[in-house]
Amino acid sequence: MAGEKNNATSSWSGYNHQGQVGIFLALKELSELIQNDEDFRGYSVQFEKEDGEDIDIVKGIEVISRHQVKANKNKKNLNDYKDVLTGFKEDGVEENSRYLHTICDVIGFELSEEEFKELPYKPKFISNDKNVKLYEYPDGCKYCDLSNVSESKIDSFCKEEIKSLLIAHSPSLKDDDEHIKETLFELKNLLCTKIREAHEDGGSANPVILFPEIYNIVTSTEKRERQSIRRAKGLFSLYWNENFDNDVDNTIINEILNLADDDFKNLLIDMHPDNSISKLQDLNNLDNLIDRDSIKYIL
Repeated sequence: MAGEKNNATSSWSGYNHQGQVGIFLALKELSELIQNDEDFRGYSVQFEKEDGEDIDIVKGIEVISRHQVKANKNKKNLNDYKDVLTGFKEDGVEENSRYLHTICDVIGFELSEEEFKELPYKPKFISNDKNVKLYEYPDGCKYCDLSNVSESKIDSFCKEEIKSLLIAHSPSLKDDDEHIKETLFELKNLLCTKIREAHEDGGSANPVILFPEIYNIVTSTEKRERQSIRRAKGLFSLYWNENFDNDVDNTIINEILNLADDDFKNLLIDMHPDNSISKLQDLNNLDNLIDRDSIKYIL
């Protein structure tokens, strides 16, 4: 935070705007590193770093970019950001890597003093001696407004970055909206966990997410595999109930439904010895193997 540093992450969340901006910035940096075939293992996103601002993207001990996030829809004038323009901690951060994020357009932010004085309502000019820039989002806007619909803009930006990572490393999942949605939830929950752990340490630590942690969450298929198997088990139960009355012994179906995930998956493979299911496995659509004939097979 610009000015006097007080760790404020206890009031943050992976689900509020500031936290989501941090997730987006990390995803974007990770995606760019991978596209350029660069090693991302030494990178992290850090929140409320002791000598930093709200969000720092860090390589080792080097700050790659520093970000201050303001989420007040009523702050539309340059003077509203005086604390950032005069107190931004720029030490060790290149001029082109110091950013302010807002949720509304800031009038006259990038005007010279002479141009600023030409504005009709004579606002107060604040010199930007720290050379802080407004961050430009993927839609070309230099602010990211909050949304009153089910999906916010920052969420949609995050999902596009997740998709970009999947295109490079898990192309079978790039169009899987459920996987992308669940991935974003996992990243938000990860930040919540990091915030909670830092808070439990008494404020002496700040939340840090390593880029390999983000990469592993994005590319992992485990959650989709679990969902596919749950859907398949649900269909098994549905078709069983459709075809058999209450007097039928349910022991067999119950034993199947209680199988461990790997054992259940092997059962599905055994039920279709003549079919190639590798594509369905890749797409985590094993539930497509379940039909009413499946019930006849096990009897």
